[in-house]
Amino acid sequence: MHRVKHSRNQNACDICRSRRVKCRFSQGIEVCDGCLFLGTECTNVRPRRKRGPPNRHAVRAAEAGQAGSVQSPAGQTPGASRSICPTSNITSNAPASIPSNTSYSIAPDISPPQSIQPPNSPPQITSPPQTLSPNPPSQAVFSFSSSEPDILALLAPLSLIKTVLNDWFTHIHPLAPILHRKTFLARVHAHTHAHPADQPHKNKTSARLFTGLVISILAATCATLRRKSFAEYHPVTLERCKHFIITYDLLPYDGPYCLDWCIAKYNLGTAATAYGNMSDPWIWRVLGESMTGVMWLVAFRAEAMEVADQEVLKRLCCLLIVCQIAIDMIGYQPMGRLAVDTAISHSLPRPLTDRDLDPPPNPTPSSELLPRGADDDNVSYVPGLTHLLQIFLTWHTCQTDRFYYPPLQVLSTGLSRIRSTIDSLPPELRWRGGMSRPQNATRGHDIQIANIFITSLYVRSNLLQQFATKGEREREPQHEEEHHSIVNDLLEVLYHLPQPILEANGYSLIPKIRDIGAAYLEVLQGGADVVAIDDEAKGKLERLLRKLGVLDFIPDLTTA
Repeated sequence: MHRVKHSRNQNACDICRSRRVKCRFSQGIEVCDGCLFLGTECTNVRPRRKRGPPNRHAVRAAEAGQAGSVQSPAGQTPGASRSICPTSNITSNAPASIPSNTSYSIAPDISPPQSIQPPNSPPQITSPPQTLSPNPPSQAVFSFSSSEPDILALLAPLSLIKTVLNDWFTHIHPLAPILHRKTFLARVHAHTHAHPADQPHKNKTSARLFTGLVISILAATCATLRRKSFAEYHPVTLERCKHFIITYDLLPYDGPYCLDWCIAKYNLGTAATAYGNMSDPWIWRVLGESMTGVMWLVAFRAEAMEVADQEVLKRLCCLLIVCQIAIDMIGYQPMGRLAVDTAISHSLPRPLTDRDLDPPPNPTPSSELLPRGADDDNVSYVPGLTHLLQIFLTWHTCQTDRFYYPPLQVLSTGLSRIRSTIDSLPPELRWRGGMSRPQNATRGHDIQIANIFITSLYVRSNLLQQFATKGEREREPQHEEEHHSIVNDLLEVLYHLPQPILEANGYSLIPKIRDIGAAYLEVLQGGADVVAIDDEAKGKLERLLRKLGVLDFIPDLTTA
């Protein structure tokens, strides 16, 4: 049999040819996929250099010409000289003269020598020196990080990324105020417009982490605004964001522990809980890594941080405690001890606005990056976060008090603490129904109101299920009345607030509404398998189920 001889790709770039891989190109991009992945300069657009070692006769002739060359006259222009240095890109029609003191090195971290053309060879543009990494291609992702701005372009168009980021600050930032808006958007603008060659090597690790942070925010926005993301965010999906972070190793599991790394891990964990099962080990891993990083920063780096970073760290700590207690409430073991005790001893975040945390000089991001029609720099969403934390800490305290006090006393104390927390809300966060709101109340406050009030009703219902004993018959009417009051308040919140306000809270509302409805149905049944329910209670359950069906929107995750 005759062996089929495959033709060599004469248009492959130098890097792909040396790696013995195919030189592939994406549509509309002049840099091949291999060089884009490695972060090197692609030479495909330039004529390829001659293969093999330099011609010895040409070298000797060039050296002889260099030794016998005559200096050019004083009035001659520099371009008249025919000598070309090895690192020059100047072309010539005459033989190139090589300085006798020129040395060539084959060390992997030094620029490779350029080929020397024979005297009669046609002119050729040689490629500039490139720094090659001694690491094998399998480890190149750790060595070449200069292409991080292009990773975002591979994920989605830059205009779509800006839209998703603006939606995050408009809808989700009030619930998780862990980013300084102007500073973050200024970093995004600088990051997406930076050239890989302009990034020093020491900043490549931070650039990779920041890319992971941006993608984690995209993932959190898609997981929260599920209906909007399904209709407008294609091709950005939670699965694609997760795939990019894992493929490019943007957020290594071993750190470095910094605010960007911890915030990104928290975003990924909370986003995954919206779709994934809590039995998924990846959810526990990223949330546990975020908690570990925050604990380490609080213990060893908090004192040396700037004021703005300290406040962001405190806010992230509060959010992780809320997440930890919420997981405990649904029956799973707490993931580590981000220690509720440690966070309580650590001072709570102060109610500072973004304007208060502006670094000098104030960053001025591009106007196209700023949220349209939103000016929340003078609004603080920290009071809503701290009150939400107090509601969850009330549940956590009741789990400890149950070992020292009677159940009814624990229940009475817990319900009283929740009411005190609701009564102490600032005016812009208080429930007013259809009445006029304070002038300083914003859409973000409405989003916080939905979260705080539904969470308080959920915690009250959960405490009633745990501590309202059925043995004492005289207490049951009071507990049943409490359940009726909880469902009435829940329906008032669900049917009064606009649908976009409720959807801005994401999937977190769904299990809370379900548990409240299930507890109410259990009270109506009174422990019996089949029992007649009066029309009023049946109407409440039907209204609850209708609203739940509208909010529980699950798009196709694999759409990309």
